[in-house]
Amino acid sequence: MIVSGIFLMTSTVFGFTEIIGHTIIHTLLVLFLIEGTEGLRTPLQFHRSPVLRGMFVSVNFCLFLFGLMTLYIWMGVNMG
Repeated sequence: MIVSGIFLMTSTVFGFTEIIGHTIIHTLLVLFLIEGTEGLRTPLQFHRSPVLRGMFVSVNFCLFLFGLMTLYIWMGVNMG
């Protein structure tokens, strides 16, 4: 309910853009409240040992970081 209230208050300030940009996130939060999280396994829970979990997080962080860096550099070269 708090997230819904914050969502509605910010939409009064920022208008239609706020509603369009956060509707999906808001819907997912409401679905998690209704359905709960029993039986839902996150990608981090697939790995049992702490070493595999750490490697999973590190590899995904590096992939995400290098993907964003590549996009940032590509946009800088093409825009400038």
